[in-house]
Amino acid sequence: MEIRDLYDKDRNLTGETILKGEQIPENRYIIVMLIFIQNSEGKFLIQKRSKQKNGLLAATGGHAKSGETSIQAIQTEVKEEIGLDLPEDKIELYFSGRQDEERVFFDDYYIKLDIDDISNLKLQEEEVESVCWMTKDEIIEAKKNGTFFMNHFEEFETLIDWLEDRENGISIKQENSNKEKYMELLLEADPSKELINQYLNLGELFVLNYNDDVACVAVVVRIDDEIVELKNIATKEEYRGKGFGKRMINYLAYKYKVNYKKMIVGTTENNIPFYVKLGFDNFEKTIKNFFIDNYKEEIWDGKLQCIDMYYYSKKLK
Repeated sequence: MEIRDLYDKDRNLTGETILKGEQIPENRYIIVMLIFIQNSEGKFLIQKRSKQKNGLLAATGGHAKSGETSIQAIQTEVKEEIGLDLPEDKIELYFSGRQDEERVFFDDYYIKLDIDDISNLKLQEEEVESVCWMTKDEIIEAKKNGTFFMNHFEEFETLIDWLEDRENGISIKQENSNKEKYMELLLEADPSKELINQYLNLGELFVLNYNDDVACVAVVVRIDDEIVELKNIATKEEYRGKGFGKRMINYLAYKYKVNYKKMIVGTTENNIPFYVKLGFDNFEKTIKNFFIDNYKEEIWDGKLQCIDMYYYSKKLK
């Protein structure tokens, strides 16, 4: 019987285990992984699941067994399901997150690998019916006609963004330490260091780098079990107008939709059209005199004095 390690909310091993099929205890998590394999022609190795596993097209993935690291586990799953040995030094983690409802940490991997003849792969019959190479457009078409596993398609969309970002010199990461070093840029969106420190300590900070230079930063704060707030997003002046703010917001929307239903943002009157274009199209409320009550000096956005704060929301799922 397969044994799985249990982790706490911060992804620390607890020393506890469960058997495959057992319910995951409250405040405990297991690790699940998947991997997309792409050849030098740009096609992806996709498996057709067995009928007992829903019969849909999907990536290769599974659960980590007790004692395995995440990357060891994905190597094990690929070997078991399609008989392929993956070199660890070529495997790249492109996205990782935590799903609280299902109580899992999920790791998404990518590898560039050519395979001489996929007809020679040894498939695990109870898991995999067949494998094939598919282009990006073919995968999108399969999703449209309902033959591609939706959960894996969402991870595929993130992979495509990640590959495009890498080609364009863009990377996005969460910064868990030394958040204060980004204060100068955060102050361009919010001129109160005191207010920034309040939500910076509570929130999560994300950094978008362009060719190894910080181009955009954002801070997100949890409001409750269903809502997060985009408290600050700022792009360096020399990088404005290049779509970095949009890319950051799209990344955050994907990351937080796993556990939250809605993202809200408070903004000035001038910036409302920017956020509406990015899906913050539901007006929530107005906080009268917010900028007068919370800032010692007058706040100006161009020729417009900022007085009221306008809140809009974006559905995440």
